[in-house]
Amino acid sequence: SAYSKGLLDATRLENGGADAIVVENYAEPEMGAQAGTQSKVYMEHICAEIRKIVRRAELGMNVLPADVTAAFELAMTYNFDFVHADIYSDTVRSRETGAEIRVNLDYVSRFRRECEMKADERIPLIATVKPRHAYDVCGDEHIENSARRAAEYGADAIAVVGSGGMPPEKNDISRVKSLVRVPVGAGSGMNNATLEEYFMMVDFFLVSRFFRQDGDISKPIDERIVSFLANRKRYLMARNGLNGI
Repeated sequence: SAYSKGLLDATRLENGGADAIVVENYAEPEMGAQAGTQSKVYMEHICAEIRKIVRRAELGMNVLPADVTAAFELAMTYNFDFVHADIYSDTVRSRETGAEIRVNLDYVSRFRRECEMKADERIPLIATVKPRHAYDVCGDEHIENSARRAAEYGADAIAVVGSGGMPPEKNDISRVKSLVRVPVGAGSGMNNATLEEYFMMVDFFLVSRFFRQDGDISKPIDERIVSFLANRKRYLMARNGLNGI
């Protein structure tokens, strides 16, 4: 089942040395920007179990492409460390359903402030801008405007992606980094070669397909590949005289 596969993936990522793990209902059919009651209940169960087995890596929450409020609710309830939004400051169109997806940034900001006041803590948000790795982005707005708006509406880090799962354009990364004062990461097309190529350009990496057996997103996490990339990262940090995770 998807439930047992999720627990197995989390265990392999933790054992392999991943710094952080994002829990998301990736394969669920898109029915809009908000998750239904059944989806939330399912996510509650798996979040509770994953929180028990993951002790070292940080845990992130992602609900559908754009249900940021549900992600913050779950993150607060189960003591997750951050939230990731595939869609945040852009309007996109799903390639699967043709539906237009847009986040109400004013509502999310108010909801987030209320959550922070109740919990007396701030849960960081990683926002992907121009998510053309998986969606058709509406309009021809420059990436700088998407990044600026994401930061203005509370993004604590920004992920830059490429088209069709390819690595991001280096010029896009440079433009975003010159504009915002938050960490900027690469969020698509990451593997052992691109890790080294982009290592000194970005602050973090989001890795997905490369960790899967045979590079197939439908297959389980391969713990050996996770370990390989984690060791490669440590080597690159030592070679470049860097500290931290």
